[in-house]
Amino acid sequence: MGTLVIGHPLAPTVLPLVFTVGMIVALGILNAILAAVLRDRVALWYAAAMLAFATYDLLRAPEFARALAFLLYLALVTVFARTLLDLPRVAPRGWRLVLALYAAVAAVKLAYLAAPHALARAGPFGALDTLVTTAFLLAVFAAGVTAWQRGNSVARWSSIAFAGVVAGFAIGLSGASGAIPRTPLTDLAAGFGVAWEAIFLSVALAYRIRGLADRAASLQGERDAFAAAALHDALTGIPNRRAFEQRFEQEWRRAARSRSALALAILDVDEFKNYNDALGHPQGDRVLIRVAHVLANSLRRPEDFVARYGGEEFVVLLPGANRDDAARVIDGLRTAVRKLGIAHPTASSGLVTISAGVASLVPRHQTRPMSLLAAADRALYAAKRDGRDRIALARFGSRAYVS
Repeated sequence: MGTLVIGHPLAPTVLPLVFTVGMIVALGILNAILAAVLRDRVALWYAAAMLAFATYDLLRAPEFARALAFLLYLALVTVFARTLLDLPRVAPRGWRLVLALYAAVAAVKLAYLAAPHALARAGPFGALDTLVTTAFLLAVFAAGVTAWQRGNSVARWSSIAFAGVVAGFAIGLSGASGAIPRTPLTDLAAGFGVAWEAIFLSVALAYRIRGLADRAASLQGERDAFAAAALHDALTGIPNRRAFEQRFEQEWRRAARSRSALALAILDVDEFKNYNDALGHPQGDRVLIRVAHVLANSLRRPEDFVARYGGEEFVVLLPGANRDDAARVIDGLRTAVRKLGIAHPTASSGLVTISAGVASLVPRHQTRPMSLLAAADRALYAAKRDGRDRIALARFGSRAYVS
């Protein structure tokens, strides 16, 4: 393959050469596409490293271009490992060693290019070239193992990847130096090692992408949970005033488009201050929770909406309901609260009850949402004034259409 030594090409090496280079190029192109689609710089560095090595492996001349292609490959490997594993933070000593060894590889390569005749590649200098390169890859491998030990799950796969490429270079060096018999396979060992590296770094990238997707899903779930919490009352668990205001605006626009009725009711727990004064705020909170639950569970239609408006007040939206329909629904809620049978020591009825003001209209251009809310509020005060534990129906002036 020409990765470690320059010698006479052997025929049996042709097919393995085509296979390994083809695999490296294919994985490089695949990850380049993924990098473009996902806008992922880590995948981009990986793809560039694989394509740089394939370029180096396919070149036979000039030697200057081969050396630059190989240095580019190692530089891209360095940047890729740094980005994938966060080496400066996770393994700072290992990262500094990687940089130092890359500088050594570059110095050896450039020295040979500067004086190719004085430094024979087949002699000790050639062995030094491959030895420093192997040491560089071994340093990247060791830094990855450190990252793995410190909790980076992706580093497991990168460590396996660099173990293969280190083994390939070591076998190639052994064959070139005579430590083991030189064969076509030892000449191709470095290429096989890089093919191994390409496969398992692709696995590392896949696990990284899955981890990012899981993290994004987790963050989205947290955001959804926070959003839901922001729209629900902390005490009662039903929607809060903010949620009501959003829903009211939506229902108003929908009713205006379809020219259908929209009913709104404001409900208030009768003499709640007296209840708190007599039994204490913790007991009052328990009453609000029970009232909120019975209101929410008594609404039958999925489009009906109840929220805590503030303090002991609740608000109900009934899309499509005219005034009489709304009156029946709200009176049913009043009856349901009374049937809870919660004792009220200072109320004339002796029970916790609610009063309600009900308003309904068909939204028109000349009416505003607050007019419906204000009408229901006036009706609530009328119900309170007339004796509590009852509902009152709002009446609008001539400008509003009463359904």
